[in-house]
Amino acid sequence: MDTSPDKATASTTHCLHQRICSLNFLLCLAFSETFLGLTHHLSVYLQSPAIDMSVALEQVDLVLTELEEMGTNAEAEFHKIFSLCQDRAAEFGVKCEISRVVGTQRYRANYHCSSAEEYYRRATFIPYINDLNASLKRRFANHRKTLQRLLFVLPKHASKRKFESVQPAFDFYLRDMTKTLILTLKGEWEIWKTKWQAMQEEELPRFATDALAECDKSLFPNVHTLLKI
Repeated sequence: MDTSPDKATASTTHCLHQRICSLNFLLCLAFSETFLGLTHHLSVYLQSPAIDMSVALEQVDLVLTELEEMGTNAEAEFHKIFSLCQDRAAEFGVKCEISRVVGTQRYRANYHCSSAEEYYRRATFIPYINDLNASLKRRFANHRKTLQRLLFVLPKHASKRKFESVQPAFDFYLRDMTKTLILTLKGEWEIWKTKWQAMQEEELPRFATDALAECDKSLFPNVHTLLKI
């Protein structure tokens, strides 16, 4: 299609071909392979109808730890990616060189580096890691706060907590609960709390699945809903 008699089609095809056959494109493709490899299973789990938010946030923390580790060892990590891209570039006849740098640039990074590897590490790899890191933290910040409140529903925490400490979680998931007055919710909480106060701490259910097995839905309908979340 690059030689199509239709000038518009030929021009568009040529531009697309130029974009694809560039070091920038090859690097972005390599970044996608690398970072999607880290986040793929998390992404699949987040779409599961049986998601456990505490497990999800634990996985998010593991991904964040790995990203921070990659950022700390950016030189070594990027060297592996850049070496792979050099091999791919050679197959397509793409030159591994630094983009043209001038005194003042408005639309892309203006790094003065001694090699293409250093330039692209500073201009693309490190910002990519930082942006993904910040996006994950921002995306799950509110979920983390809500989960902290939800954890108070677990027997090991409930036995020591006042209703006010868990009320934000009730308020957040109010649409998922049976229609009831706030005083009824508080009464349900106080009975749930009393249920566990007589037990030794080591005997208390530690996980939501264990607590759910001990939660009678007819007696604690709203606590049951929170434990399922």
